[in-house]
Amino acid sequence: MPRGRPRKPHSLRVLEGGRGKSRPLTPDLPAPSARLVAPKNLSLAERQEWKKHVEYLRAMGVESNVDVGFLEGMLRMLCRARNADAVVAKDGMTMVSVKGNRVKRPEVSVSRDCWQAYERMAAAFGITPAARAKLGGSGGARERAGDVPSELRDAKHR
Repeated sequence: MPRGRPRKPHSLRVLEGGRGKSRPLTPDLPAPSARLVAPKNLSLAERQEWKKHVEYLRAMGVESNVDVGFLEGMLRMLCRARNADAVVAKDGMTMVSVKGNRVKRPEVSVSRDCWQAYERMAAAFGITPAARAKLGGSGGARERAGDVPSELRDAKHR
């Protein structure tokens, strides 16, 4: 797997301009856009999350059947994180070890690791706010950092 920054979408590279005459811009490979079908081995909670997340992907126009395995893994991480959070909420973040010392529950680490994995995978799908901002988002005409607020922009100079 290549390291470093993820590749910019082709449309963004076209808007920014080429790299010169020696390196032409090559378009991104389109993914087949067939509807996603839930795998049979999902639990009830994972199936509910599947329906929600597939709706998000359809609304953003990035639904593709080649992403089934990746989406399944992302939702599995989400459900595992929630299960670990439920155990931590019920039993607390620490426990007493066999030797009588207070130690961190294993569920705390499981929760942290699963949330981090979910966040990475959600960013790859464009579900996180930062990923939507990079993709251009569908929020319409929003103000960006550095823009003059509308009440000041329309004010008359005295």
